[in-house]
Amino acid sequence: MEGRLLVKDCTLLDRESVQSHRAVVVESGMVARISADEAEPVRPGDWAIEARGRMLVPGRVDGHAELGHCPGARRLLTPSESTALVAASVAVALRAGVTTVLDQIQGVGDGAAALAGRLQIGRTLGVRMVTSLAAGGRHGIAEHEINADAARASAEDPLVRAGLGFATCLTASDEVLRAVCRDAEALRAPVHLRLAESSAELAEHFEQHRTRMVERLERHGLLGPGTLAAHARAVDGAEAHRLAEASVLVAWSPLADLLGEQHGFDSVWQSAHRVVLASAGVGDLREQWTAGRILAHRAARIGRLWARERIPEVLGDGPAGFLERVFRRPAGRIIPGALADLVLVDAFPQSADPIEVLAASMRAQVAWCVVNGRVVVREGQLLGADLTSLLSEAAAVRRAVA
Repeated sequence: MEGRLLVKDCTLLDRESVQSHRAVVVESGMVARISADEAEPVRPGDWAIEARGRMLVPGRVDGHAELGHCPGARRLLTPSESTALVAASVAVALRAGVTTVLDQIQGVGDGAAALAGRLQIGRTLGVRMVTSLAAGGRHGIAEHEINADAARASAEDPLVRAGLGFATCLTASDEVLRAVCRDAEALRAPVHLRLAESSAELAEHFEQHRTRMVERLERHGLLGPGTLAAHARAVDGAEAHRLAEASVLVAWSPLADLLGEQHGFDSVWQSAHRVVLASAGVGDLREQWTAGRILAHRAARIGRLWARERIPEVLGDGPAGFLERVFRRPAGRIIPGALADLVLVDAFPQSADPIEVLAASMRAQVAWCVVNGRVVVREGQLLGADLTSLLSEAAAVRRAVA
């Protein structure tokens, strides 16, 4: 795209204020300037988005996407099958205003090809992505080496990065954990892991390793602001406190918790925790947010009140520091110098309260979606690919492996 990207006459939502009649200039993949709308005329060569007062919010982050999730598959997926599922999932996510997906790869026959396919899909469709193989079991070290090689190769990519992932603490050997710690430090690469989805998994881990999961991760130097932990359902209060102290980002999937009749990550209610909303292969982020509100009301009935101040954390502030470490630019805000990941929603603010406006934006339809300064959704339509074809190819894969 030649020239600037210019968002005209938007209602800008930032962490502390709702600003009407603003113009946002985007250049070189970042927010270059924010001005009063009348002070920023359209220049020849600009791509101007006419917001007409609609809300412009930071892009949404899916903290544990499971893009290639294919429940009930009878066999491992081929690289092409995995790529077809991922392309459809990314396309749907972009249309819903998800600009960043943090993803793990499982259930594939050729890990290296599947990882390369993921990264290529991210570049082609234009989503910001951090992805890795879920290393574990007897192939854990080999899968980790694939992750490490991909992390080196993508270390300067402005849009997509490979991370160092492992499936669960239960299936990860001490050798894998040592290798992840070593390479995370050397490569400055993010770490993506799964904690405990059930008390039974936690008990089995203790029986095998004679220690609890969080304690074992800490012993291996894997707790820190560059670590993303999904499925933290079975951690106890002391472990949750340690995750908060170490600034670990916890991916929270309230719909999965609600459907599974789980209590979920109880410490999400505490202000010390860094939390990001995650689809985890079940529904989309809008459905996750609805489920989160239901769980909040349930918690209130037993005396544990939902703190409204947690809404910005769960809906964007939580992963901001994680993304800033990975991409080395401010994230999660619409300010000069920040990553230009923006969503224009078909709604007009009904309040001057930033928290209420942010919550309302989750229920609104997405009009435009911009990732790294590139328009990927225009007035609800996906650009650069045919959505119907992508969905059809993904449906054919699911039929073939069912």
